Amino acid sequence: MSIQQTPPPERDYPAARLELRTQQLVARIESDQRPNQERSSRRRSRLSFAVAATAAAAATAIAVTALLPAGSGGPSPAAAAVLRHAARAAAKQPPIAPPAPGQFVYTKSESLFMDTAVTNGQRINYYEHLTREAWIGADGSGRIREADGPPSFVTSADEDAWLAAGKPDLTGSRNSDRSFQAGGLSYPDPSKLPTDPAQLEQLIKDRTIEDGPPGDAETFTIIGDLLRETYAPPAVRSALYTIASQLPGVELVGAVHDQLGRPGTAVAYVSHAIRSELIFDPQTSALLAERQQVIGTNPSQVQPWVPVGTVLESTAYVGSGVVDSTSATVSATP
Repeated sequence: MSIQQTPPPERDYPAARLELRTQQLVARIESDQRPNQERSSRRRSRLSFAVAATAAAAATAIAVTALLPAGSGGPSPAAAAVLRHAARAAAKQPPIAPPAPGQFVYTKSESLFMDTAVTNGQRINYYEHLTREAWIGADGSGRIREADGPPSFVTSADEDAWLAAGKPDLTGSRNSDRSFQAGGLSYPDPSKLPTDPAQLEQLIKDRTIEDGPPGDAETFTIIGDLLRETYAPPAVRSALYTIASQLPGVELVGAVHDQLGRPGTAVAYVSHAIRSELIFDPQTSALLAERQQVIGTNPSQVQPWVPVGTVLESTAYVGSGVVDSTSATVSATP
């Protein structure tokens, strides 16, 4: 039986996320060389930490150059209002000290990524499920542990096609547990960011904090990357929500539940028929999840066989905090 991968389109990734993507591609290539491994699976991740140095050259080589469009007009009044409320909520939160020497920033996430396999001429759209835990010290040392879950299917027709094909292995086993010496991981330090929204916004738009293509869509992505760092000073998180409240093109999705069923408020930016959402707790401002969903047809960005309404990827943050070792965990996001 022949199984062929038909990968969804790539987007421009800033350097840190692209480095992580490169490491995942390397892992795929290595696994494809194992006996009886028929296919590889595709993963995308927007986690802001990444394997450093060794992936830089490869990341540059595979980087794409298409620019994301800027938004038009201002944010919707409803989105601006809920984001200003989130900014006030963030400012009231108690600070979380950054890791001291010997401590680590711990993050646990649950992600799903849509993938497509082709078997006997039949496309099967399915989701890969990934549990990821990371411990990162201020010196770049740490640990990253990943575990795959069983795939699920985008539609019942996809599951029927998989059953008719004889239940082929779609994902393989990609569990891993890696440790890193000092300098092996990149460590973002949000404590050094300005708390003035105008100054912080300029650094983001200049791509000084995080690299990436120009445009408001990428600015929205970077804001999400920085909000993910739960140990950022409350004033920095408040400034980030303030910047988002003024960003042209930001829309209010409203009350939603993330993939784990937790209630939150979602705001979004639409680019190339894909809606990128940030889901946060309106009471604490904590970022609960991120999600990308197809909301229209644009063959240059999404394959025509991907149904409108399909979630392309989703990541829920289920634990985050500063811990004393690479085996200690935090059970819930602050």
